[in-house]
Amino acid sequence: MASGATTVIHSFDALKVLDVSGNDITGPDDRRNLFGGLELLANAVAKCPKLTRVMLNHVHLRSDGFVLLALGLQHTTSIHHLEVGGNAMQTNVSNQVCYNGVDSLCEALRGNHSIRFLGLFQNDMDYTCVSKLSAILLVNDTLEHIDLSQNPLGSAALCCLATALRANVPLHTLK
Repeated sequence: MASGATTVIHSFDALKVLDVSGNDITGPDDRRNLFGGLELLANAVAKCPKLTRVMLNHVHLRSDGFVLLALGLQHTTSIHHLEVGGNAMQTNVSNQVCYNGVDSLCEALRGNHSIRFLGLFQNDMDYTCVSKLSAILLVNDTLEHIDLSQNPLGSAALCCLATALRANVPLHTLK
């Protein structure tokens, strides 16, 4: 079934919006480690030249899934709006804290200068996640809107963000 979805995405060069929010793309509750569909989706996203909006909210992405998604984001220049809220960004398939997904997403943002809106709400992001994202804000000159709402940021994370905001002129909205 995943290969069928990929075939549809590959054959639809005019695709502008991809919203699979609320769908369980990583497997059933007892096996949330199936990445075949996500890997195919990330590859397909990189090959849709007119795709501007990607919404993967509440799709049960974990750190490992963010790594795969970031690979697709490194190879696209058309996506301007990315929402990946309501996922477990810093948890791996073994339910351990893992920052590989955050690191990969930040690396993708370092090289991707088309994303203007980044929705990271309700991802259980902690100080480490935000400090990594803040470092990217120092070099990324295209992010205009970031949604970090419903994350347990804390005052130390806010200090990191404040420092980055001084250097990031294009950022208009931080929620």
